[in-house]
Amino acid sequence: MHTVISVPTMKAKRGCPIAINLFDSDTPIEVFVKLEEIRKSGNIIRIKGRGWPKLDTRGDLVIHVIVVVCSSFLFEF
Repeated sequence: MHTVISVPTMKAKRGCPIAINLFDSDTPIEVFVKLEEIRKSGNIIRIKGRGWPKLDTRGDLVIHVIVVVCSSFLFEF
């Protein structure tokens, strides 16, 4: 199973927890995202056993991390 999350640059630099809601659980899982682990926008984090259920096991949850530049850093000309 795949999901996409957006993380502002400043939060990614410091590292931040991100709550991800799963389709079959009322309790979200928390993933700690750090810029050093991401390296570039679009990288993935794989969490084994938290994805789509199969016959006797579960697949992996693949999280695509998009680092977003905050609008306060953009200059208007």
